[in-house]
Amino acid sequence: MAFALVGSISAGSITNDNVTTAGLDTTGATLLVAAVASGNGTRTLADSLTNTWIALTRRTQSASGDSIQLFYARPTTAQVGVGQTFTVTSTAQFPAVAVAAYSGRISSALQSDADVGNANTGSYTAVGPGEATPVDSNELIVCAVEQNAATAGNAITPAAFTIRETFTATANAFGLVLADSIQTTPVSVAPRFSWTTAVTYAAAMSEWHVTPGTTSDDGTATISDAWSAKRRFLQNWFATNNPDVNVLLQRWVEDDDATTPAGFADVANRMTLLERAMRGKTS
Repeated sequence: MAFALVGSISAGSITNDNVTTAGLDTTGATLLVAAVASGNGTRTLADSLTNTWIALTRRTQSASGDSIQLFYARPTTAQVGVGQTFTVTSTAQFPAVAVAAYSGRISSALQSDADVGNANTGSYTAVGPGEATPVDSNELIVCAVEQNAATAGNAITPAAFTIRETFTATANAFGLVLADSIQTTPVSVAPRFSWTTAVTYAAAMSEWHVTPGTTSDDGTATISDAWSAKRRFLQNWFATNNPDVNVLLQRWVEDDDATTPAGFADVANRMTLLERAMRGKTS
């Protein structure tokens, strides 16, 4: 089952210190993704239903000190619901927060599959966090950019990405834009944010998929850890030599027979043989 957006929300501080969003109905969500824009000092993220938030790499502008960081939580059914709020607590960090809630995967099986970003010195009107290279179908890619001053005309390319939340910078909070893309088949992407007035920025991106070796919430088995590693090796090897093989690998994994133990064994054997052949060529 593919990811689907349940809802999103954003807010910025009015005191320079703390910010709490309005309530969001997150009922049915199995993944919560938050982006926090702030200064480079200490700040904490929490929510009204006591989720545990996993922090990804913080991206900080070396000259101005403003930063962005992605967090995610894998809630139980008791940790989502009507009126859920999200809070960033700090002292003079000018925080803004944007949160998106998604359904479609077992929460305990979700893992971040990428952690990229940048914060180049200087002012820009178009930036990107880097490149994401999904390897599984139906992966979710979320990216965000912090802006240190008010600007307008926020947009993102390619068209597969959708801006979910925009908070315009104020005297008390940094600006923040959150966007996502839910892929059907895995395709490498390097999204670019753009706006009208040059500002300094920090950008970050990650992607999520079901942990290999688990079962999706629609009852379909997923590829094992070992086979996932093989598949990644093969996809990287063929990225510039024969992209059609990526399609072949995807079909192997999604084949109906691969949902049975015998089918999995057949997929594993084929991938092992092909991997050995390719490693022989690279040795």
